[in-house]
Amino acid sequence: MSAEPLDELAAAARAWGVEAPIAPIADYLRFVQAENERVNITADPAWDDLVLKHASDGLFAVSVLRPLLPPAPKILDLGSGAGFIGVVMKLAWPEAEVTLMESVERKYRFLSAAAARTRAKGLRVLYARAGAGAP
Repeated sequence: MSAEPLDELAAAARAWGVEAPIAPIADYLRFVQAENERVNITADPAWDDLVLKHASDGLFAVSVLRPLLPPAPKILDLGSGAGFIGVVMKLAWPEAEVTLMESVERKYRFLSAAAARTRAKGLRVLYARAGAGAP
């Protein structure tokens, strides 16, 4: 694993006005990579893709949403999959409350383990399908 993609991610985040917590993001992405071999979480397991394609999406989302939302918003990542956007947003925006909603059980189990691993307060995982509840 090269540190270069992480350096590129940090530089991009700074350009977007976001301070990226690189160590926790890298830990989460390494967990994705390790678990993907066992559980098939993502079709893009290459390190460069995880960092520059997926983690960057979460950081860019922070740069767009932070000026539009209150300082401590409640955010729902619907159909979270591997949690790239929601987990990375939470790590980069600690004041936000982020809920990862996933209806595929193996992904829900992965997200639960990933959320516990981050130890981020205000990061929740919900096993549900959108539209399945009461109107």
